[in-house]
Amino acid sequence: ITKETFQEFLRHIARGSAAIFLVPDIFKKNSDLVGWLPLAQKGSLATLRGWLYHKDEWVKRHPIFEGLPTGMMDYSVYREVIPDVAWSGQEVPDEVVAGANDASLAYSSGLMLSVYKLGEGRFILNTLRIRENIGTDPVADRLLANLLRYSAGEMDQPLADPPQDFEATLKTLGFGE
Repeated sequence: ITKETFQEFLRHIARGSAAIFLVPDIFKKNSDLVGWLPLAQKGSLATLRGWLYHKDEWVKRHPIFEGLPTGMMDYSVYREVIPDVAWSGQEVPDEVVAGANDASLAYSSGLMLSVYKLGEGRFILNTLRIRENIGTDPVADRLLANLLRYSAGEMDQPLADPPQDFEATLKTLGFGE
């Protein structure tokens, strides 16, 4: 993926579209795992392992989790989609949906699902193992359907005009000339 491709994609989102980033790999720029992340404060992908001392994963009540249990993530329900990575150190999202923290030996935490506004549109960052389990895990299937339904919520509106200051926004996000 090139910078120009991402610029066009971000312009489209800013006009009122929604994007769901199902896997963090899309943001890898050379060896930088978050190089293409469309945020000024890119942070990192934190490794949160769940072996002997488990991290605590949680989900807020949100349309993306409609029909699924919320609160602490029940391993008997979510085991196939719980990842070992989470977004960490980014700017505060507009909507926090799911995350994890590990306070067993040292402290680490991050978000597994969050929503950011960009102009008139929005994008969803995800590390849950949805894509890897589509068609084999009903939870992944439900999450994908809910993500699509949630993202399409305002898509019946025509695209807005491009934000006047969007070229400056692209520079702030690391996508400028």
